[in-house]
Amino acid sequence: MDDRDPRVQYGPAFHNWEDADLFAGTEKYADLTVDSYSDNDATARISFNGRGIEIYGLKSSELGLAEVQIDGKKVGDLDFHTSGETEKSALIGRFTGLPDGEHLLTLTVKKEHLNRGNGRSKISLDYFKIYPGQGATVEKMDDRDPRIHYGSLFKDWNESGLYQTTEKYSTLQNVDPSQYSEAKATIPFTGTGIRIYGLKSSDYGKALVTIDGKEMPSLDFYSSADYERMC
Repeated sequence: MDDRDPRVQYGPAFHNWEDADLFAGTEKYADLTVDSYSDNDATARISFNGRGIEIYGLKSSELGLAEVQIDGKKVGDLDFHTSGETEKSALIGRFTGLPDGEHLLTLTVKKEHLNRGNGRSKISLDYFKIYPGQGATVEKMDDRDPRIHYGSLFKDWNESGLYQTTEKYSTLQNVDPSQYSEAKATIPFTGTGIRIYGLKSSDYGKALVTIDGKEMPSLDFYSSADYERMC
């Protein structure tokens, strides 16, 4: 679950930041040292379904603490501070052993920052991993799902024979190499696997695949047949 997932609700103390080294290239941060905010303003609320959750973010000598509640009960603090070099997409905390079902995680930036070097009342969130419950169902995610981030080379197409009658497509034909990075789709998901469905054609090629930053076998969209829908 990316930090921009619509299931995550942020108070007005949180702001956007982009960094290509982060999951999906984004983070959310709140810094209470630059303005006056209430606890409610400095709270992120993460709704999830499962038996546990992991929180990933930045660790830095300039970051501090967040109070954690699950389903309204305080369960401890998360520490985003490190005395070493900045760590991106670092595991900040893990909470498991919850009853299978719907839960609400709240993270509130703490005004106390323990006066550790440059540390201050600031946290930075990158993404979340959910531990699915027993018998978790398979979710179908349409190509237009707002959780999917597309580069500018992706275009829309509509056709009645497709799932939800839509597709997204991209081509590098007649594109300057400096724009190749815009032919990238980033799909955040929770679970133990993912299947990708699309069109196969004699005009199509391959896509480079990475999962959690690790390169995987390529996807081949080529078919000797004229046209195959995979729904």
